[in-house]
Amino acid sequence: MPGSESGRGVGGVAPARPDAQPLALGLGLLGAAANVVVIGIAARNRTPISFWEFTKYGLVVAFTAIALVTPYLWLCYLM
Repeated sequence: MPGSESGRGVGGVAPARPDAQPLALGLGLLGAAANVVVIGIAARNRTPISFWEFTKYGLVVAFTAIALVTPYLWLCYLM
């Protein structure tokens, strides 16, 4: 990383592998596949989940995750 001769990242934190960061934050194909499986299981059990119902809960979870991860990323990469 620029300005870190010791191999440590910005703020004294070792940089993560670029492919590990999205997975650690829950962003990836695994989460998308799990959503499709849950929708299928719900439909099979006669409890369909509509797009808007999924979106209502999904946005709450997404914004909560962003709110929790933003300070971590800020501390690791901007301090």
